[in-house]
Amino acid sequence: MKRIFFVAPRRRLLGRRQLAPARESGKAYAAVVTSIIAAIATAMIGYVVSFVDSHRKEKIEKLDKQVERLYGPLYAYSVASSRAWSDIRQITGRATYFFNDDNMPSAEHVEAWRRWMKTVFMPLNVKMEAAIVDNAQLMDGNRIYPCFEELISHVESYKATVAGWKDWDDLSQPKHRTAKANNAIIVYPVGLDLCIRDRLEATLKRRNEVDSSVFLFSFAEEEPSIPMACQCKRASGEP
Repeated sequence: MKRIFFVAPRRRLLGRRQLAPARESGKAYAAVVTSIIAAIATAMIGYVVSFVDSHRKEKIEKLDKQVERLYGPLYAYSVASSRAWSDIRQITGRATYFFNDDNMPSAEHVEAWRRWMKTVFMPLNVKMEAAIVDNAQLMDGNRIYPCFEELISHVESYKATVAGWKDWDDLSQPKHRTAKANNAIIVYPVGLDLCIRDRLEATLKRRNEVDSSVFLFSFAEEEPSIPMACQCKRASGEP
């Protein structure tokens, strides 16, 4: 009689023992992969948050500079100039168009006008011009608005007018009391005060919106390169 030996069950048992470490190795591998993915995701989220926060801070910094260096000072000078203009008209009793060749101001009124122009209006005008020229890069669209261009031209032309005034001018003579002898060739832009106020209010509003924003896409959009309020026209009769 032949003897039969069964070895298969032993092999099966051995196979099961070999699978256990493999399964443990697979679990460890999955854990490592999961950790790597989590680390990459965390790094990406951190980068996005850092990028958005950096972009937000840059926008806030620019808006702060617009208020502190440009629109804030311009608004203060504009208000002071408007009040001074109202005061001199009240003092002299002259109408909006101070110089009218059909109704010339008196020698005393012309003397008052020139004194106020030299000591009040021109210093304010020059400060406004400097604020615009020195901070033109802060304007949206990186260009000077038409209102501001007109103001600069007005101030420069007034410098030429003032340079022609002499202390010995006989103001009783009609030629020294004409509009041409006392006004700038390039006249004051209509709507300048409105433009300045509009830009200041819009910038402060955008500053608050950006400051309260959380996500990049919730930031306020940039203003048009030439806001409607700053497309000024010229006027006459004002300093």
